[in-house]
Amino acid sequence: MISRFQTLLNANRYEVTITGKCTSDLNFAGSISHVSSFDELITEGEIEEHSLLQLRLGAVAMVKGMLACASDKCLAFHSREYVPFCVELFTEVHEYCMGPISLRYHAFNLLQTWFSKFLHLVSTDAVQCKNFIQSYLMRKTLDIVWLNWDSPVDDVSELATGSLKSLFEVWEVAHKDQGRLSGKDPSPFYSSILLKLKSVAWYMKGQYRVMSALVPYVGSEFVSETFVPIINSMS
Repeated sequence: MISRFQTLLNANRYEVTITGKCTSDLNFAGSISHVSSFDELITEGEIEEHSLLQLRLGAVAMVKGMLACASDKCLAFHSREYVPFCVELFTEVHEYCMGPISLRYHAFNLLQTWFSKFLHLVSTDAVQCKNFIQSYLMRKTLDIVWLNWDSPVDDVSELATGSLKSLFEVWEVAHKDQGRLSGKDPSPFYSSILLKLKSVAWYMKGQYRVMSALVPYVGSEFVSETFVPIINSMS
């Protein structure tokens, strides 16, 4: 569904460009007043970049609108191969979060919206996606967080950490039948994250956001014991 919308957006942009009817859209840099052909447009890197950004922002807005307006039944609908529509949307959201840095803030806002909807669907048993959560969602979200926990873009680091907290909430709901393990013996899921953090240099500020997000699930004592060398170096 999304790919068809993106194709339509591409077609609309191409049509407006080659007819030369949207000169105001081409004047943003103050360098060109008219473009007579598509070939001439793509030689202007600045205009091309602007057009691509606008196209991507349009796609992000479209997906956000779907999440905001679609009913639970629609988002839980298994469109193909027993994959809920909300899961298909996540693949698009992840792609935006891994895209150009100029898109990151909007993409991570979209990721927060997706997690809010998905948490609701999982909490109400509207979708049963434990395998998806344990594999794809966990891996892809952690990849996003590792790459953006010290992002130079304003608020992206905080949004990335917020997405990680949402992942933890989803994980807890999906595994509520297993019960909470003690702080001395946390879930392998949380242990794997702590193990990865131990290999990160102490001066990487983003890791402390992740530690803070982990405390409610593994306990402050376990985090302290795991990172004794770091704590000692800071005291």
